[in-house]
Amino acid sequence: MSVWHGSARRRRLPPFIVFGVNTGYLPNRVNFSVRAGRDINVLNFLREHAPRNPGEWYGNGHDQASGGSLSYDAWNELVQELGFGTELLVPPVVSERQRNNIND
Repeated sequence: MSVWHGSARRRRLPPFIVFGVNTGYLPNRVNFSVRAGRDINVLNFLREHAPRNPGEWYGNGHDQASGGSLSYDAWNELVQELGFGTELLVPPVVSERQRNNIND
């Protein structure tokens, strides 16, 4: 395990934006963390690529570290806006009522 501290982490982080993503923390939501080196402002990046309805838990933090929690639909919109393929899409939520109709 390596530990990066303050300026060392900023110097070592490549000139890319890095996402850490979790679909298991809150039901029906994608939670994510975004980091970048010192020359990239992730808050501006997230604002420029925001889904139509991101909600209040999107793009908070500071210029090198941010993140959020999005509905599956908003997450799918974001990753498509960023140009990722279907491998990062999250399947839509199927309600209990819809599930019952499918099984009939």
